[in-house]
Amino acid sequence: KDEDYLEMIACSLRTLFELGVDAIKNKNASSENFNKMKSSVSTKKSLEDKVKEIVEFVNNNKNRQFIANHLISLACTNVSYDTLRNIANPERISTNSAESNLGAHKGTTNLSQQQIIDIANSASAFLIFVEGIIGAADNF
Repeated sequence: KDEDYLEMIACSLRTLFELGVDAIKNKNASSENFNKMKSSVSTKKSLEDKVKEIVEFVNNNKNRQFIANHLISLACTNVSYDTLRNIANPERISTNSAESNLGAHKGTTNLSQQQIIDIANSASAFLIFVEGIIGAADNF
């Protein structure tokens, strides 16, 4: 049953957001636009603020086109420019990243199964954004 694994899922979700942010912080690129965003998310901000800034970067029309082109070239995602526009919701995804911080031992007492599913959906979308950003990093 899915309910049997809620504790494991709850304590793992924050890590997905952190890994995405770290991947961007560790990427070297020649693009001034990318490096400006990278520098900003490398400062001492909350994870929620970093996630929001990255999703806002995806929401820029020019950036979104580069990201979509990279993701389409991978042939393992079906994420187009329009799909990115529809799923890149900075408020929702950053709020879900903040909710993922309730902790390994309290996650299932503070989060419902539906909330955990919503956070997981945001984390997976965020990782798609990160893949697109990293893959197109020199183009921004």
